[in-house]
Amino acid sequence: MATPAEPTWEVKPGDTVVVQTPDGEQWRFVVEQIDGDTIVARGGTRFPRDKVIHLWQRSFSGPKAVALIAGIVGGWALLLGVIAGTQAVIPQ
Repeated sequence: MATPAEPTWEVKPGDTVVVQTPDGEQWRFVVEQIDGDTIVARGGTRFPRDKVIHLWQRSFSGPKAVALIAGIVGGWALLLGVIAGTQAVIPQ
């Protein structure tokens, strides 16, 4: 009978992660490599699966960044339009 495959980490080298260990400490680092069931941080610190209580992955989302920038630019354009319109209506 085959043994079930061990779940894989959903992170890859270069990802920035935060792990929480059983003692409550949180470690933020860039993943250097995945070695079986262990995440290896830059500098060589190793975090085996059985010592990771929680794993957070920080990621960049291109569409969200574009939407944020478009919202900021649109907001400024609207604000400047309102100011310009107000200036034109108020008699000097």
